[in-house]
Amino acid sequence: MAIVAMQRRCNDEQTGVIMSELLRYGNWSGPGWSNGSNYGGRVLTDAELRTPGIDAYDNYVAKVHDLNEIFAAELLRTTLAALGPRFHELRERHANGDYVVPLIYAAVPGISNQPRFVDMLQYVPTAPAIIKDHVAEAFYSYFNHVMRSNLQFSIDYVYNEVNLLKPRAFLMNLQLLGGSHFFLTEANWLEEQLNDLERSKLVSRAYINGEPSRLASNFVSPTTSNNVSQYVSGINPAYIRKIQIGTLLSADRRTLLLHGVDIRNAKNRVD
Repeated sequence: MAIVAMQRRCNDEQTGVIMSELLRYGNWSGPGWSNGSNYGGRVLTDAELRTPGIDAYDNYVAKVHDLNEIFAAELLRTTLAALGPRFHELRERHANGDYVVPLIYAAVPGISNQPRFVDMLQYVPTAPAIIKDHVAEAFYSYFNHVMRSNLQFSIDYVYNEVNLLKPRAFLMNLQLLGGSHFFLTEANWLEEQLNDLERSKLVSRAYINGEPSRLASNFVSPTTSNNVSQYVSGINPAYIRKIQIGTLLSADRRTLLLHGVDIRNAKNRVD
């Protein structure tokens, strides 16, 4: 009953989702769960980053989504740390490789009370005037990266399924009935952050125009896997990087996702 109630909240656009109730599954699926353990924002080793998922969903959907969020945050940290004394402390590491100063995260209003994304309000408003635009640009790239990752997830999970022979697979499938709404709602919030940055005039038009090429260099795709032959592409990642995401966030977006053949054919419009 708890899973059914949670799934109803996933589908209810008015109430959102409580992330703490989401099921942990495999090695990469669930709040704070990466590499088969509590992630907690620590630095994952190369060996840990290579940990495979337990099935197509875990490996090509959940893991790819986690890696995109991890790499987007790492790139944000690296960019901020290079901007001057205000952020130099972000470079410092403990002996085990973890960072001394964690990035500050915030929840997405109306979706969860759990911290989800790096909190722009902790960095942009207090940045020295001489670098404020560069700090805003770093967040523009960060939000764009994780937004596109959410969109990739919301489509790819339809085609890369949970293995029903795995433990908790049935419950995971029930949860995924509401998965597209959850990730697309987050993507919508992320797009609002991008719009706010554009309206602030801190992010130049030249920087915005260069974002597709930056994203292409940093976006983790399922096609980078050694077992790519097992990945079923719902939509070409290059198309995800190029589209105006707002066109997929209309009131009938769930209907759009259900028409998998139409979405799959969108990749023919790339190149």
